[in-house]
Amino acid sequence: LLKQVNTTEPVILLDHRPSDIMAHSQLSIDLQVSGHTHNGQIFPANFIVKAINRLGYGYEKIGKGHFVVSSGYGFWGIPFRLGSRSEVWLITLSGQQNS
Repeated sequence: LLKQVNTTEPVILLDHRPSDIMAHSQLSIDLQVSGHTHNGQIFPANFIVKAINRLGYGYEKIGKGHFVVSSGYGFWGIPFRLGSRSEVWLITLSGQQNS
């Protein structure tokens, strides 16, 4: 799929699950936005999320790429959160023009 992408422009990958972040860090992408984990949703599951994912929540720069994982707005299963906030991220992109 990325073979068809103009990598001289910003490349943003939306991937629901953050489990492939390390593989995606080898691709020519600038930003990956993920969710899925709900940051554990109910304490102490947030520790499990952190243990099984390179990035289960938050932001990390890996190689040339930027990766963000949101805990999301909703929930999975029971309509309850403990130790994990609902959130909506506003991501502002800025850059510089290549010469």
